Amino acid sequence: MKLYKKFFSRRTGVAMLATMGLFACQPEIEVETPVSGSADFTTYVALGNSLTAGFADGGVYREAQINSYPEMMAKSMQETGGATGFSTPLMPTGNGSGYLQLQLINGAPTPVPVAADPSAFASIASGGPYQNLGVPGARVKNLTQVGYGSSQGNPFYARFASNPGATVVGEAAAQNPTFFTLWIGNNDVLGYATSGGDQGGDEITPVEEFRADFDKIMVGMDGASGGAIANIPNILAAPYFTTAAYNAFVIDAAQAAALNAGLRATVEAGARPQVVAGVTAVVREQVTAGVTEFVRENQVRPGVTAVVTDTVRARVTRGLRAQIRPQVTAAVRAQAIQNALDAGASQTAAEAAADAFIASSDGQAAIEAQLDTQIQTPEAQAGIEAEVQNQLETDEVKAQIEANIDEQMQSPLVQAGIQAEVDTRMQSPEIQATIEENVQAQLETIFATLPSVSEGANPFVIQGAPSATNPTGLRSATPDDLILLTVLSYTASPEFQALPVLPESLVLDVDEQAKVNAAIDAYNGVIQDAAGSKYAYVDINDFFGKVISGFSYQGVTYSPTFVTGGAFSLDGIHLTQRGYALAGNEFIKSINAKYNAKLSLINTNDYRGVLFP
Repeated sequence: MKLYKKFFSRRTGVAMLATMGLFACQPEIEVETPVSGSADFTTYVALGNSLTAGFADGGVYREAQINSYPEMMAKSMQETGGATGFSTPLMPTGNGSGYLQLQLINGAPTPVPVAADPSAFASIASGGPYQNLGVPGARVKNLTQVGYGSSQGNPFYARFASNPGATVVGEAAAQNPTFFTLWIGNNDVLGYATSGGDQGGDEITPVEEFRADFDKIMVGMDGASGGAIANIPNILAAPYFTTAAYNAFVIDAAQAAALNAGLRATVEAGARPQVVAGVTAVVREQVTAGVTEFVRENQVRPGVTAVVTDTVRARVTRGLRAQIRPQVTAAVRAQAIQNALDAGASQTAAEAAADAFIASSDGQAAIEAQLDTQIQTPEAQAGIEAEVQNQLETDEVKAQIEANIDEQMQSPLVQAGIQAEVDTRMQSPEIQATIEENVQAQLETIFATLPSVSEGANPFVIQGAPSATNPTGLRSATPDDLILLTVLSYTASPEFQALPVLPESLVLDVDEQAKVNAAIDAYNGVIQDAAGSKYAYVDINDFFGKVISGFSYQGVTYSPTFVTGGAFSLDGIHLTQRGYALAGNEFIKSINAKYNAKLSLINTNDYRGVLFP
């Protein structure tokens, strides 16, 4: 797969050597007598992060530190009698913390890591105090953080901190500085961007927290009579985010077919178990509903209805017996009186005998027998059945039937029977065929959302988070996506070779870019407020807008092009020595304007860009 063919197409296609401009002829620079104006440069300290430390090419090493912008500025200040004894906590001679070096591999200049020196982080605190207090990796909060110089803090600071509990601002203030520079804040958003935004796990510092921490720095440095504070440049315009083109994935027809098939197979392998489980659950629910309905209506309901009907019939029969009992009792009494009269008893005696008979068990038995006879007549039975049917149609009786059915349906015996029948039906060929048909239909719906590649240049395929509209999370990169520089190494990894898909952590989408830009805008408002009227405000963001567009300075053309642009080092984020000279001049211009000083501008051509093999 020709994965690198278009990586450098986002900004320019000019050949490397044609744009190096590493050692252009020296221009004429107007020289003025350096003066400090209203500024006091007697004791100058520089606070910041990796940009202040001289970090370049992915590491801290001695040559880069010697050519950091604070070292360059100190030389200009020394021309006015200030910044005497300015000192940087230099790494030992050698590779320092390790860095990237441009080497020829298969005829192509390629950044290659150089191993760190074993003694790179050995303590040099005894050589302090140091005036360059730039600490790679530091966020705004870290400059006032107690313990940041300990073994649990930042190793870049721990190597030169006067003691583990000393804060960076404390180290600066202890030197009673008359002037300071401060360039801090980009790491409060940079980690989020370089780790892939929302997927990277590095959060953007909330603006109010940023403001509170920045205010702490300003309180700590209030003793200095002057200073220059720089804002944060547009980090997303750095080569780290602009070098890799979104459509740099170049493949032939066979590779395209293989990838399309591979995506389909991979998605099916991952999705099928879930789809099968989901479809099976739905089908089982449907089968269970059908079996339950059948059992309810064809097995439980007839029995419950019969029992309730019998209960209603018994109630209606009792009612009818109670209704005709007086008549039957009167008839049995009359017959008893007549029998007594026939036996020769007087009327009074006959009535008394009849009453006694009615009260006796024999009399009651005679009444019940007569009631039974009358109840069993066709006319009585027809009346009973009619009333039973009327009562069965009442809401009360219907509700009773449904309640009794519900109760029986919940019994363990009935439920066990239902589940047994469902299990049997689920294994039937018909049901299994239905499940597979639905599974295939759902998989085809998922496959329809997959990105497709073809012969030639393609957008990278990105593995994003699944959503309702994109259940696989796979999508094609768009021109609005920023592909991180680390894609260069990832495309050579076994993971990418097995399935050429980028994790979302290698991409910044438009929403993540918006979060980065919003944070930078808010941070720069805080920084400008902090500078106020007391300190010079260095608008690095505005200046690097010119670098992004491409511009010429002191006879050399600069651009954001990776390797050959002149301003950015091999890590794609930090500056070259020449780039730091450009930044140093922005500080000097702002200082000269604020304090009516005439510090000499740095001759950028005294410093190199990327070192070619």
